[in-house]
Amino acid sequence: MSAARPPEGACTAGRQAEGTPRTGRLLRGLHGAGRNFVRNPILMLALTLVLLQVLLSVFAPVLAPHDPVAQAVEARMAPPDAQYLLGTDKLGRDVLSRIIFGYRASLGIAFSAVFMALLVGGSMGIWAGYKGGWIDRVVMRLADVLFAFPIILLAIGV
Repeated sequence: MSAARPPEGACTAGRQAEGTPRTGRLLRGLHGAGRNFVRNPILMLALTLVLLQVLLSVFAPVLAPHDPVAQAVEARMAPPDAQYLLGTDKLGRDVLSRIIFGYRASLGIAFSAVFMALLVGGSMGIWAGYKGGWIDRVVMRLADVLFAFPIILLAIGV
């Protein structure tokens, strides 16, 4: 028994090729996107910097040269040298150690804000998409109102 083939020149858009699983096309598409991702130098630099900050925040207790809250009164306002690579502040605390430990708080706040936005926005979007109708229209108008305000005004207000 032979498989029915479309006539020569017929439109076959959206059809799956014979013997090619649908996941194969998806993986080829992802491979192409990954190749473009790696070829973009600015994107790779940004990714490297973000990964460096994440690694610094995770391994802060190991990488920081000094305790970030320990005070060395004799080293107040010390300039950068071999012991304090970025110097010390008014209380004699190592500036580099405080920056490294500061990554933890900054990244924790950023990740929690993204998680909350994903949780609220994702659940509202799923709910609006599932229900449809007037609920979808109301949720979309709320999203339009949020997008109408400049981000800086929201940051100042919060």
